Parts: sequence; C-alpha cells; structure tokens
Amino acid sequence: MAEAYKLICILNLLNKTIMKQVISKTKQVFIVLVTVLAFSCSAEDGAEGPAGADGTDGNANVQVFTFTDFNAEFPTARYDFYLPIASLTTEQNDTVTVLVYLESSLGYIQAPGLGATIDHTIEYFSYLDGATPSINVEFITTSTPLTSYIVEEGTYSKAKIILIEASTVVSGKSNVKDKLAKSGVDYTDYYSVCDYYGLAY
Repeated sequence: MAEAYKLICILNLLNKTIMKQVISKTKQVFIVLVTVLAFSCSAEDGAEGPAGADGTDGNANVQVFTFTDFNAEFPTARYDFYLPIASLTTEQNDTVTVLVYLESSLGYIQAPGLGATIDHTIEYFSYLDGATPSINVEFITTSTPLTSYIVEEGTYSKAKIILIEASTVVSGKSNVKDKLAKSGVDYTDYYSVCDYYGLAY
C-alpha cells in the first residue's frame, strides 16, 4: 500500500513537471508567433515614385509696368524713351530679367529686335545711376552707318516692362530666359509670357 502511494506521488510530481514545461514552451511559442505577426503586419515603404514635373512659376516674383499714354508723354518725334521704374535697383541688375515690349499696329514687339518698320531696330538698357532708375529705349537705323532713328509720333502706342526675379542665379546671370525656353515659352512673344505667369494682357 505504501509503495502504491509513493508511486502515485511520483506520478503526480512528474505530471506537474511535464505540465509546467508544456506551459512554458507554449508561452515561448506564443511570444514568437506574436512577434512574427507584428513584424509581418507592419507597413513597409513602397518603392519611391518618379519625381513630379516642375510646376509653373507663380507671379509673386514678377512685376509688370505699363506705359499706356505714350503719345501724351512723348508727343513729338524722338529717338529714345526713358521709362522710370523706381523699384529697379543696382542689386537686382544680375538677378532680374527685364523684358521690354512696345505696342504698334503690328502688335507687341520685343526689344531688342527689329522695329515696327524695317528701317529701324529697338534697343534698351537699364539706367540705374540717376535719381529714378529707368529702362531706356532707343531706336537705331538699320542702314549704315548706324545712327539714332527718329520715331514718328504714333508709331508706338504703349510699352510693357516685365521684371522677373530669378529663382536661382548661375555665374552671376539670371536663368529666367533659359527656364522659359525649356518650358516651351517663346519669351519674345508678350502674350506667351503673360499666359505662363498668369498675367493680365
């Protein structure tokens, strides 16, 4: 009887030990499964998509100056015009692109270039040393020797000056014209430039 009791005690002890080991192993397996599931369900970064196309420049860095009453300001025939632009500074000389357009019966003509008639060209330069900075427009004959060309009253009725601040400057020069050209914009065409920057005609 005593031997049977001892056997029962030994069996109970073995059973408890085995159960503890099973429970311990079960816990370990459970922890491993939870860890694996956690990593397998975590979001992974997908492949990087292609870079988007450059957006069109806003017009916050664009200024437009309109000289509408040409005939009143310059009522007589002359070979140059001084168009005052007080906001143009010496510091901007290499960072701002100046686009000059004169309106004639042919539409807007960009300077520098051939004028409204084939006997003269239009040139311009920035004058920044005076009390009021200005864009100076000059007319030159196409015949030789090259001399100043006298433009009759009414040949040009309006002037548009567009100042565009460059987003970057390469070797001290504005990159605006290059960027316009790469974007398929003909910067000699006043209307194309207005459309690109969202400017009123």
